[in-house]
Amino acid sequence: MSKKDWFLVLLVMIGVISVGASFWIFQPGVPKTQVLALSPAKVSLSTPTAIPVVKKEVFFSPTPALAREVTPTQTPTLESTPSPTPTAIPVVKVANPRQESGDFQAGMAVVIYGNDQEFEVKTRKLLDRLTRLEVNSLCLVFPLFQDNWTSSTVWVDEKRTPSEERIRLFVRESHKRGFTVMLRPILDEASLMPDGQWRGSIKPQDKKAWFESYTEVILGNAKLAEEEGVEILNIGTELSSLEKETNRWLKLIEAVRFVYHGQLTYSSNWGVSYNVKFWDKLDFISVDAFFELDAPQQATVEQLIAAWQPWIMQMNRARAPFNKPLVFTELGTRSQTGSHQKPWLWEHNTPVNLEAQRIYYAAACQASLNLVDGIYWWSVGLDPPSNPKEDPGFNPLGKPAETEIRRCFEMAVATSSPTVTATPTPSPTREERKEVYYEVKEGDWLFKIAQSFYGDWRQWPVIYEANRGIIQKPNLIYPGQVLVIPK
Repeated sequence: MSKKDWFLVLLVMIGVISVGASFWIFQPGVPKTQVLALSPAKVSLSTPTAIPVVKKEVFFSPTPALAREVTPTQTPTLESTPSPTPTAIPVVKVANPRQESGDFQAGMAVVIYGNDQEFEVKTRKLLDRLTRLEVNSLCLVFPLFQDNWTSSTVWVDEKRTPSEERIRLFVRESHKRGFTVMLRPILDEASLMPDGQWRGSIKPQDKKAWFESYTEVILGNAKLAEEEGVEILNIGTELSSLEKETNRWLKLIEAVRFVYHGQLTYSSNWGVSYNVKFWDKLDFISVDAFFELDAPQQATVEQLIAAWQPWIMQMNRARAPFNKPLVFTELGTRSQTGSHQKPWLWEHNTPVNLEAQRIYYAAACQASLNLVDGIYWWSVGLDPPSNPKEDPGFNPLGKPAETEIRRCFEMAVATSSPTVTATPTPSPTREERKEVYYEVKEGDWLFKIAQSFYGDWRQWPVIYEANRGIIQKPNLIYPGQVLVIPK
Protein backbone atom coordinates (compact mmCIF):
# COMPACT_ATOMS: atom_id res chain seq x y z
CA MET A 1 0.00 0.00 0.00
CA SER A 2 1.38 3.37 -0.92
CA LYS A 3 2.00 6.25 1.53
CA LYS A 4 -0.91 8.06 -0.12
CA ASP A 5 -3.25 5.16 0.62
CA TRP A 6 -2.08 4.96 4.22
CA PHE A 7 -2.69 8.67 4.59
CA LEU A 8 -6.29 8.33 3.33
CA VAL A 9 -6.99 5.45 5.74
CA LEU A 10 -5.64 7.53 8.63
CA LEU A 11 -7.92 10.43 7.70
CA VAL A 12 -11.00 8.14 7.62
CA MET A 13 -10.19 6.68 11.05
CA ILE A 14 -9.72 10.15 12.53
CA GLY A 15 -13.10 11.17 11.07
CA VAL A 16 -14.90 8.16 12.52
CA ILE A 17 -13.42 8.78 15.97
CA SER A 18 -14.33 12.48 15.82
CA VAL A 19 -17.96 11.75 14.87
CA GLY A 20 -18.32 9.19 17.65
CA ALA A 21 -16.88 11.56 20.22
CA SER A 22 -19.13 14.37 19.05
CA PHE A 23 -22.19 12.14 19.29
CA TRP A 24 -21.30 11.23 22.86
CA ILE A 25 -20.47 14.77 23.94
CA PHE A 26 -23.61 16.36 22.59
CA GLN A 27 -26.10 13.83 23.89
CA PRO A 28 -28.86 15.88 25.68
CA GLY A 29 -28.52 15.82 29.43
CA VAL A 30 -24.91 14.48 29.55
CA PRO A 31 -22.39 17.04 30.94
CA LYS A 32 -19.34 17.42 28.73
CA THR A 33 -17.04 17.08 31.76
CA GLN A 34 -18.16 13.47 32.14
CA VAL A 35 -16.92 12.38 28.71
CA LEU A 36 -14.55 9.48 29.16
CA ALA A 37 -11.90 8.13 26.86
CA LEU A 38 -13.23 5.16 24.96
CA SER A 39 -10.55 2.89 26.28
CA PRO A 40 -11.14 -0.81 26.96
CA ALA A 41 -9.50 -0.27 30.36
CA LYS A 42 -12.44 1.95 31.39
CA VAL A 43 -15.10 -0.71 30.73
CA SER A 44 -16.16 -2.97 33.58
CA LEU A 45 -18.46 -5.94 32.96
CA SER A 46 -19.38 -6.22 36.62
CA THR A 47 -20.52 -2.62 37.01
CA PRO A 48 -21.72 -1.48 33.65
CA THR A 49 -22.21 2.21 33.11
CA ALA A 50 -25.85 2.99 32.36
CA ILE A 51 -26.32 5.10 29.30
CA PRO A 52 -29.00 7.70 30.09
CA VAL A 53 -32.11 7.46 27.91
CA VAL A 54 -34.04 10.66 27.43
CA LYS A 55 -37.63 10.17 26.31
CA LYS A 56 -39.64 12.63 24.35
CA GLU A 57 -42.49 14.05 26.44
CA VAL A 58 -45.87 14.96 24.97
CA PHE A 59 -48.18 17.31 26.85
CA PHE A 60 -51.89 17.43 26.02
CA SER A 61 -54.09 20.36 26.69
CA PRO A 62 -57.85 19.79 27.33
CA THR A 63 -58.46 20.65 23.68
CA PRO A 64 -56.91 18.05 21.33
CA ALA A 65 -56.18 20.70 18.71
CA LEU A 66 -53.85 22.41 21.18
CA ALA A 67 -51.73 19.30 21.87
CA ARG A 68 -48.07 20.13 21.56
CA GLU A 69 -44.83 18.16 21.53
CA VAL A 70 -42.02 19.31 23.81
CA THR A 71 -38.41 18.08 23.60
CA PRO A 72 -36.64 18.44 26.96
CA THR A 73 -33.41 20.43 26.99
CA GLN A 74 -32.43 20.06 30.65
CA THR A 75 -30.81 17.22 32.54
CA PRO A 76 -33.43 14.69 33.67
CA THR A 77 -33.95 14.51 37.44
CA LEU A 78 -35.74 12.10 39.75
CA GLU A 79 -38.54 14.61 40.19
CA SER A 80 -41.50 13.87 37.92
CA THR A 81 -42.81 16.58 35.64
CA PRO A 82 -46.10 17.95 37.04
CA SER A 83 -49.11 16.75 35.03
CA PRO A 84 -51.55 19.33 33.76
CA THR A 85 -54.44 19.91 36.19
CA PRO A 86 -57.47 17.98 34.85
CA THR A 87 -60.32 20.19 33.74
CA ALA A 88 -63.55 19.58 35.67
CA ILE A 89 -66.42 18.38 33.52
CA PRO A 90 -69.18 21.02 33.70
CA VAL A 91 -72.66 19.91 34.74
CA VAL A 92 -76.02 21.55 34.21
CA LYS A 93 -77.86 22.11 37.50
CA VAL A 94 -81.54 21.41 38.14
CA ALA A 95 -83.46 24.71 38.06
CA ASN A 96 -85.91 23.87 40.87
CA PRO A 97 -84.52 21.01 42.99
CA ARG A 98 -86.73 19.52 45.64
CA GLN A 99 -85.98 20.89 49.10
CA GLU A 100 -88.25 18.65 51.18
CA SER A 101 -89.66 15.15 50.87
CA GLY A 102 -93.13 16.53 50.24
CA ASP A 103 -92.12 18.72 47.30
CA PHE A 104 -93.54 17.91 43.87
CA GLN A 105 -91.69 15.17 42.01
CA ALA A 106 -91.28 16.57 38.48
CA GLY A 107 -89.97 13.32 37.16
CA MET A 108 -88.77 11.27 34.23
CA ALA A 109 -88.49 7.48 34.13
CA VAL A 110 -85.08 6.43 32.79
CA VAL A 111 -85.11 2.80 31.65
CA ILE A 112 -81.69 1.15 31.40
CA TYR A 113 -80.86 -2.40 30.38
CA GLY A 114 -77.36 -3.82 30.18
CA ASN A 115 -73.93 -2.28 30.64
CA ASP A 116 -73.27 0.07 27.75
CA GLN A 117 -69.54 0.69 27.24
CA GLU A 118 -70.34 4.40 26.91
CA PHE A 119 -72.58 4.40 29.99
CA GLU A 120 -70.85 7.30 31.72
CA VAL A 121 -70.74 9.63 28.71
CA LYS A 122 -74.34 8.88 27.71
CA THR A 123 -75.59 9.29 31.27
CA ARG A 124 -74.05 12.74 31.62
CA LYS A 125 -75.44 13.87 28.29
CA LEU A 126 -78.94 12.63 29.12
CA LEU A 127 -79.00 14.18 32.59
CA ASP A 128 -77.87 17.57 31.30
CA ARG A 129 -80.66 17.46 28.74
CA LEU A 130 -83.32 16.60 31.33
CA THR A 131 -82.36 19.54 33.54
CA ARG A 132 -83.49 21.83 30.72
CA LEU A 133 -87.00 20.33 30.87
CA GLU A 134 -87.60 21.46 34.47
CA VAL A 135 -87.26 17.84 35.63
CA ASN A 136 -86.17 17.57 39.28
CA SER A 137 -86.61 13.83 39.91
CA LEU A 138 -85.40 10.71 38.12
CA CYS A 139 -86.71 7.18 38.41
CA LEU A 140 -83.98 4.72 37.41
CA VAL A 141 -85.78 1.62 36.12
CA PHE A 142 -83.71 -1.55 35.69
CA PRO A 143 -84.72 -5.19 35.19
CA LEU A 144 -84.99 -8.24 37.41
CA PHE A 145 -85.74 -11.70 36.00
CA GLN A 146 -87.38 -15.01 36.69
CA ASP A 147 -87.47 -18.09 34.45
CA ASN A 148 -91.24 -18.15 33.84
CA TRP A 149 -94.51 -17.03 35.33
CA THR A 150 -94.61 -19.86 37.94
CA SER A 151 -90.95 -19.62 38.96
CA SER A 152 -90.14 -19.16 42.65
CA THR A 153 -86.79 -17.45 42.18
CA VAL A 154 -86.03 -13.84 41.21
CA TRP A 155 -82.53 -13.05 39.99
CA VAL A 156 -80.25 -10.39 38.55
CA ASP A 157 -78.72 -10.94 35.12
CA GLU A 158 -75.08 -9.88 34.89
CA LYS A 159 -75.45 -8.83 31.26
CA ARG A 160 -78.96 -7.36 31.15
CA THR A 161 -79.14 -5.71 34.58
CA PRO A 162 -76.88 -2.66 35.00
CA SER A 163 -73.96 -3.41 37.30
CA GLU A 164 -73.82 -1.98 40.80
CA GLU A 165 -70.94 0.21 39.65
CA ARG A 166 -73.04 1.75 36.88
CA ILE A 167 -76.06 2.25 39.12
CA ARG A 168 -73.85 4.12 41.59
CA LEU A 169 -72.44 6.22 38.77
CA PHE A 170 -75.94 7.16 37.61
CA VAL A 171 -76.95 8.14 41.14
CA ARG A 172 -73.82 10.24 41.72
CA GLU A 173 -74.10 12.05 38.40
CA SER A 174 -77.77 12.74 39.15
CA HIS A 175 -77.01 14.11 42.59
CA LYS A 176 -74.27 16.37 41.18
CA ARG A 177 -76.98 18.09 39.17
CA GLY A 178 -79.50 18.33 42.02
CA PHE A 179 -81.89 15.54 40.98
CA THR A 180 -83.89 13.48 43.44
CA VAL A 181 -83.37 9.79 42.60
CA MET A 182 -85.77 6.85 42.87
CA LEU A 183 -84.39 3.34 42.36
CA ARG A 184 -86.97 1.08 40.77
CA PRO A 185 -86.13 -2.56 40.05
CA ILE A 186 -88.85 -4.04 37.84
CA LEU A 187 -89.63 -7.63 36.84
CA ASP A 188 -88.92 -8.09 33.15
CA GLU A 189 -91.72 -9.75 31.16
CA ALA A 190 -89.79 -11.37 28.29
CA SER A 191 -89.82 -14.79 29.98
CA LEU A 192 -93.50 -14.44 30.89
CA MET A 193 -94.93 -13.47 27.52
CA PRO A 194 -94.56 -16.88 25.80
CA ASP A 195 -97.23 -18.15 28.20
CA GLY A 196 -99.42 -15.09 27.66
CA GLN A 197 -98.59 -13.71 31.11
CA TRP A 198 -97.18 -10.47 32.52
CA ARG A 199 -95.69 -9.37 35.84
CA GLY A 200 -99.16 -8.74 37.26
CA SER A 201 -100.28 -12.33 36.73
CA ILE A 202 -97.34 -14.39 38.01
CA LYS A 203 -98.16 -17.36 40.25
CA PRO A 204 -95.02 -18.69 41.94
CA GLN A 205 -95.23 -22.37 42.81
CA ASP A 206 -93.72 -21.54 46.19
CA LYS A 207 -94.73 -18.04 47.34
CA LYS A 208 -92.57 -18.23 50.46
CA ALA A 209 -89.49 -19.01 48.38
CA TRP A 210 -90.38 -16.31 45.86
CA PHE A 211 -90.67 -13.61 48.53
CA GLU A 212 -87.42 -14.74 50.18
CA SER A 213 -85.66 -14.52 46.83
CA TYR A 214 -87.27 -11.18 45.94
CA THR A 215 -86.52 -9.72 49.38
CA GLU A 216 -82.85 -10.63 49.03
CA VAL A 217 -82.64 -8.73 45.74
CA ILE A 218 -84.52 -5.70 47.08
CA LEU A 219 -82.33 -5.58 50.19
CA GLY A 220 -79.28 -5.41 47.95
CA ASN A 221 -80.80 -2.38 46.23
CA ALA A 222 -81.74 -0.89 49.61
CA LYS A 223 -78.17 -1.12 50.92
CA LEU A 224 -76.83 0.53 47.79
CA ALA A 225 -79.51 3.23 48.08
CA GLU A 226 -78.56 3.90 51.70
CA GLU A 227 -74.85 4.16 50.86
CA GLU A 228 -75.47 6.55 47.98
CA GLY A 229 -78.08 8.71 49.70
CA VAL A 230 -80.84 7.73 47.27
CA GLU A 231 -84.00 9.54 48.28
CA ILE A 232 -86.64 6.99 47.23
CA LEU A 233 -86.74 3.20 46.80
CA ASN A 234 -89.61 1.56 44.94
CA ILE A 235 -90.08 -1.93 46.43
CA GLY A 236 -92.33 -3.34 43.70
CA THR A 237 -94.15 -2.66 40.46
CA GLU A 238 -97.49 -3.96 39.17
CA LEU A 239 -97.28 -7.31 40.99
CA SER A 240 -101.08 -7.41 41.11
CA SER A 241 -101.42 -11.16 41.69
CA LEU A 242 -99.26 -10.91 44.83
CA GLU A 243 -100.61 -7.68 46.30
CA LYS A 244 -102.95 -9.57 48.65
CA GLU A 245 -99.96 -11.21 50.35
CA THR A 246 -100.04 -8.39 52.87
CA ASN A 247 -98.04 -10.08 55.65
CA ARG A 248 -95.22 -11.01 53.29
CA TRP A 249 -95.03 -7.43 51.99
CA LEU A 250 -95.02 -6.10 55.56
CA LYS A 251 -92.05 -8.33 56.41
CA LEU A 252 -90.23 -7.08 53.31
CA ILE A 253 -90.94 -3.45 54.24
CA GLU A 254 -89.68 -4.04 57.78
CA ALA A 255 -86.47 -5.62 56.49
CA VAL A 256 -85.87 -2.75 54.08
CA ARG A 257 -86.54 -0.10 56.74
CA PHE A 258 -83.83 -1.73 58.86
CA VAL A 259 -81.10 -0.97 56.29
CA TYR A 260 -82.53 2.00 54.39
CA HIS A 261 -83.83 5.30 55.75
CA GLY A 262 -85.19 7.02 52.66
CA GLN A 263 -88.76 7.03 51.35
CA LEU A 264 -90.47 3.83 50.23
CA THR A 265 -93.25 3.35 47.71
CA TYR A 266 -94.93 0.62 45.65
CA SER A 267 -96.38 1.12 42.15
CA SER A 268 -99.77 -0.42 41.51
CA ASN A 269 -101.10 -0.88 37.99
CA TRP A 270 -103.91 1.34 36.68
CA GLY A 271 -107.50 0.10 36.55
CA VAL A 272 -107.28 -2.45 39.39
CA SER A 273 -109.06 -2.56 42.72
CA TYR A 274 -106.20 -0.74 44.51
CA ASN A 275 -106.65 -3.12 47.42
CA VAL A 276 -103.05 -2.61 48.52
CA LYS A 277 -103.36 -2.85 52.28
CA PHE A 278 -99.66 -2.31 52.92
CA TRP A 279 -99.77 1.16 51.31
CA ASP A 280 -100.24 2.66 54.78
CA LYS A 281 -96.73 1.45 55.72
CA LEU A 282 -95.18 3.34 52.81
CA ASP A 283 -94.39 7.02 52.41
CA PHE A 284 -96.56 7.66 49.38
CA ILE A 285 -98.87 5.82 46.99
CA SER A 286 -97.76 5.19 43.42
CA VAL A 287 -99.78 4.25 40.36
CA ASP A 288 -98.71 3.53 36.78
CA ALA A 289 -101.35 5.69 35.14
CA PHE A 290 -102.00 4.29 31.65
CA PHE A 291 -105.72 4.94 31.90
CA GLU A 292 -107.76 4.18 28.79
CA LEU A 293 -109.34 7.43 27.61
CA ASP A 294 -112.74 7.30 25.96
CA ALA A 295 -112.21 9.96 23.29
CA PRO A 296 -112.04 10.07 19.47
CA GLN A 297 -108.81 9.13 17.70
CA GLN A 298 -108.22 12.78 16.76
CA ALA A 299 -109.16 14.09 20.21
CA THR A 300 -108.45 17.63 21.37
CA VAL A 301 -106.88 18.58 24.70
CA GLU A 302 -110.32 19.49 26.06
CA GLN A 303 -111.82 16.14 25.03
CA LEU A 304 -108.98 14.25 26.68
CA ILE A 305 -109.31 16.26 29.90
CA ALA A 306 -113.00 15.33 29.99
CA ALA A 307 -112.09 11.67 29.41
CA TRP A 308 -109.72 11.81 32.39
CA GLN A 309 -112.44 12.78 34.89
CA PRO A 310 -113.77 9.28 35.77
CA TRP A 311 -110.22 8.16 36.49
CA ILE A 312 -109.52 11.23 38.62
CA MET A 313 -112.57 10.40 40.73
CA GLN A 314 -111.42 6.78 41.04
CA MET A 315 -107.97 7.88 42.19
CA ASN A 316 -109.45 10.19 44.81
CA ARG A 317 -111.49 7.32 46.20
CA ALA A 318 -108.53 4.94 46.16
CA ARG A 319 -106.18 7.14 48.17
CA ALA A 320 -108.77 8.50 50.62
CA PRO A 321 -108.43 5.65 53.18
CA PHE A 322 -104.66 6.07 53.38
CA ASN A 323 -104.34 9.87 53.52
CA LYS A 324 -101.08 9.60 51.61
CA PRO A 325 -99.58 11.62 48.75
CA LEU A 326 -100.19 10.14 45.29
CA VAL A 327 -97.56 9.93 42.56
CA PHE A 328 -97.91 8.70 38.99
CA THR A 329 -94.73 6.65 38.53
CA GLU A 330 -95.59 6.04 34.86
CA LEU A 331 -97.53 8.39 32.60
CA GLY A 332 -97.21 8.64 28.84
CA THR A 333 -98.20 7.27 25.46
CA ARG A 334 -96.67 6.41 22.12
CA SER A 335 -96.37 8.83 19.21
CA GLN A 336 -99.22 7.28 17.22
CA THR A 337 -102.71 8.33 16.22
CA GLY A 338 -105.28 7.34 18.83
CA SER A 339 -102.70 6.02 21.29
CA HIS A 340 -104.55 7.74 24.15
CA GLN A 341 -107.31 5.13 23.90
CA LYS A 342 -104.92 2.46 25.22
CA PRO A 343 -101.75 4.27 26.28
CA TRP A 344 -100.16 1.12 27.68
CA LEU A 345 -100.03 -0.66 24.30
CA TRP A 346 -96.63 -1.00 22.63
CA GLU A 347 -98.10 -1.02 19.13
CA HIS A 348 -101.30 0.60 17.86
CA ASN A 349 -100.97 -0.14 14.15
CA THR A 350 -101.68 3.50 13.39
CA PRO A 351 -99.51 6.17 11.73
CA VAL A 352 -96.78 8.06 13.56
CA ASN A 353 -98.38 11.17 15.03
CA LEU A 354 -96.16 13.42 17.15
CA GLU A 355 -98.99 15.89 17.74
CA ALA A 356 -101.16 13.15 19.24
CA GLN A 357 -98.48 12.50 21.84
CA ARG A 358 -98.12 16.22 22.58
CA ILE A 359 -101.89 16.63 23.05
CA TYR A 360 -101.95 13.66 25.41
CA TYR A 361 -99.12 15.13 27.51
CA ALA A 362 -100.87 18.50 27.73
CA ALA A 363 -104.21 16.98 28.73
CA ALA A 364 -102.73 14.49 31.20
CA CYS A 365 -100.87 17.25 32.98
CA GLN A 366 -103.82 19.61 33.20
CA ALA A 367 -106.19 16.87 34.32
CA SER A 368 -103.96 15.39 37.02
CA LEU A 369 -101.91 18.22 38.56
CA ASN A 370 -104.56 18.95 41.17
CA LEU A 371 -104.62 15.28 42.10
CA VAL A 372 -100.99 14.17 42.33
CA ASP A 373 -97.80 15.08 44.13
CA GLY A 374 -95.57 13.86 41.36
CA ILE A 375 -95.44 12.70 37.73
CA TYR A 376 -92.81 10.52 36.07
CA TRP A 377 -93.18 10.60 32.31
CA TRP A 378 -92.61 7.23 30.62
CA SER A 379 -89.90 7.04 29.39
CA VAL A 380 -86.38 7.74 28.11
CA GLY A 381 -83.18 5.70 27.79
CA LEU A 382 -79.50 6.35 27.31
CA ASP A 383 -80.00 6.49 23.55
CA PRO A 384 -82.54 9.07 22.30
CA PRO A 385 -84.51 8.33 19.12
CA SER A 386 -82.18 8.55 16.12
CA ASN A 387 -84.97 10.09 14.03
CA PRO A 388 -87.60 11.55 16.39
CA LYS A 389 -89.86 12.75 13.57
CA GLU A 390 -90.36 9.16 12.43
CA ASP A 391 -90.29 7.49 15.85
CA PRO A 392 -93.59 5.93 17.04
CA GLY A 393 -92.29 5.11 20.52
CA PHE A 394 -92.88 6.43 24.03
CA ASN A 395 -89.64 8.43 24.26
CA PRO A 396 -90.64 12.14 24.06
CA LEU A 397 -87.16 13.57 23.47
CA GLY A 398 -86.82 15.52 20.25
CA LYS A 399 -90.61 15.59 19.82
CA PRO A 400 -93.27 18.28 20.48
CA ALA A 401 -94.16 16.51 23.75
CA GLU A 402 -90.85 17.80 25.13
CA THR A 403 -92.28 21.31 25.29
CA GLU A 404 -95.29 20.02 27.23
CA ILE A 405 -93.02 18.41 29.82
CA ARG A 406 -91.35 21.74 30.49
CA ARG A 407 -94.66 23.62 30.57
CA CYS A 408 -96.23 21.05 32.88
CA PHE A 409 -93.41 21.11 35.41
CA GLU A 410 -93.20 24.88 35.36
CA MET A 411 -96.85 24.95 36.39
CA ALA A 412 -96.40 22.17 38.96
CA VAL A 413 -93.51 23.91 40.70
CA ALA A 414 -95.35 27.24 40.65
CA THR A 415 -98.51 25.85 42.24
CA SER A 416 -96.65 23.82 44.87
CA SER A 417 -94.54 26.78 46.02
CA PRO A 418 -95.64 27.99 49.47
CA THR A 419 -94.44 31.54 48.80
CA VAL A 420 -96.26 32.19 45.54
CA THR A 421 -97.71 35.67 45.30
CA ALA A 422 -99.29 37.68 42.58
CA THR A 423 -97.45 40.57 40.94
CA PRO A 424 -97.96 43.56 43.26
CA THR A 425 -100.53 46.03 41.99
CA PRO A 426 -102.44 48.90 43.64
CA SER A 427 -105.42 47.52 45.57
CA PRO A 428 -108.64 48.49 43.78
CA THR A 429 -111.85 49.26 45.62
CA ARG A 430 -114.61 46.66 45.74
CA GLU A 431 -116.57 48.64 43.14
CA GLU A 432 -113.52 48.79 40.88
CA ARG A 433 -112.93 45.07 41.22
CA LYS A 434 -116.48 44.14 40.21
CA GLU A 435 -115.86 40.66 41.58
CA VAL A 436 -117.34 37.60 39.93
CA TYR A 437 -118.01 34.38 41.81
CA TYR A 438 -117.26 30.95 40.40
CA GLU A 439 -118.14 27.52 41.76
CA VAL A 440 -115.37 24.98 41.30
CA LYS A 441 -116.34 21.96 39.22
CA GLU A 442 -114.81 18.49 38.88
CA GLY A 443 -111.58 18.73 36.91
CA ASP A 444 -111.02 22.44 37.59
CA TRP A 445 -107.71 23.90 38.69
CA LEU A 446 -106.45 27.46 39.04
CA PHE A 447 -104.63 27.48 35.73
CA LYS A 448 -107.73 26.38 33.88
CA ILE A 449 -109.95 28.94 35.65
CA ALA A 450 -107.45 31.74 35.01
CA GLN A 451 -107.28 30.77 31.34
CA SER A 452 -111.08 30.84 31.15
CA PHE A 453 -111.56 34.23 32.79
CA TYR A 454 -108.38 36.09 31.79
CA GLY A 455 -107.26 34.26 28.66
CA ASP A 456 -103.90 33.64 30.35
CA TRP A 457 -103.18 30.79 32.76
CA ARG A 458 -100.27 32.79 34.24
CA GLN A 459 -102.80 35.01 36.01
CA TRP A 460 -103.74 32.22 38.42
CA PRO A 461 -101.95 33.95 41.38
CA VAL A 462 -104.55 36.73 41.15
CA ILE A 463 -107.30 34.21 41.91
CA TYR A 464 -105.19 32.50 44.54
CA GLU A 465 -104.46 35.73 46.42
CA ALA A 466 -108.13 36.69 46.39
CA ASN A 467 -109.13 33.37 47.94
CA ARG A 468 -106.40 32.73 50.53
CA GLY A 469 -109.08 32.17 53.14
CA ILE A 470 -110.40 29.02 51.46
CA ILE A 471 -107.46 27.75 49.38
CA GLN A 472 -104.78 26.19 51.58
CA LYS A 473 -102.49 25.15 48.71
CA PRO A 474 -102.64 26.52 45.15
CA ASN A 475 -102.73 23.04 43.65
CA LEU A 476 -105.62 21.85 45.84
CA ILE A 477 -109.10 23.12 45.06
CA TYR A 478 -112.28 21.09 45.37
CA PRO A 479 -115.67 20.88 43.64
CA GLY A 480 -118.24 23.06 45.38
CA GLN A 481 -115.82 25.73 46.54
CA VAL A 482 -116.95 29.23 45.55
CA LEU A 483 -114.07 31.43 44.43
CA VAL A 484 -113.86 35.17 43.99
CA ILE A 485 -112.62 36.05 40.50
CA PRO A 486 -111.27 39.63 40.56
CA LYS A 487 -111.69 41.66 37.40
